[in-house]
Amino acid sequence: MRVDYIPRRYIGFLYWSENFVKNLELIAEEIHFPENVLNEIKALLKIYAEADVLATDPATRTKVTVRKRINARAALEKEIRQDVMEFIASNRLVNAEHKVELGLHNRKPTRELPPVADYPPGYRVSFPAIFDVMIDFYDSKSARHHRKAPGQHGVEIRWGLDAAGVVDADDLQHSSFDTRPPFLLRFPGQDQGKTLAFALRWENSRGEKGPWTSIARVTVP
Repeated sequence: MRVDYIPRRYIGFLYWSENFVKNLELIAEEIHFPENVLNEIKALLKIYAEADVLATDPATRTKVTVRKRINARAALEKEIRQDVMEFIASNRLVNAEHKVELGLHNRKPTRELPPVADYPPGYRVSFPAIFDVMIDFYDSKSARHHRKAPGQHGVEIRWGLDAAGVVDADDLQHSSFDTRPPFLLRFPGQDQGKTLAFALRWENSRGEKGPWTSIARVTVP
């Protein structure tokens, strides 16, 4: 297993960690991953995500909030690396596909590099419950609406609330990554009625990204 599976950049580390936790939750029982350890990772991820928002927003970015983000990342990364070595790396219940979905990049290298997508994902938006927005993405060029475009590892989702003046997806405040649609955003009650702006793009296993969709806007139910 590669030792550099965790991205160095903060924005890449955040959505990698979110993807890792989301997919680990799906297979935790199958691979006998301890529930208390998973809960510890989730708690540290929550702390890091909150620190990242404060350190990224120009209105709250200070030396103190930047330092808190550094410390929160260090704690989360240390926990993940230890748990991967203890519960995943030599776990006979964990197969190669599990490791790929977790972002551990365990596929054997081939001569053929994964393609860079030259078109954006298709998507559908639904509202499964109050305060919830679900984005179901798919390959817009597939007649059967396959979940992923050829060679793509997943989708990057940039999003923000009340971002009326934003016209460039890169300027949206939040970034997430998802390998298994649909992608669910769950908001607190105080965000009901706010406008959610979002855009999506494919990303292959080498981190190479395709073009963004145009920015879409929906109201949080």
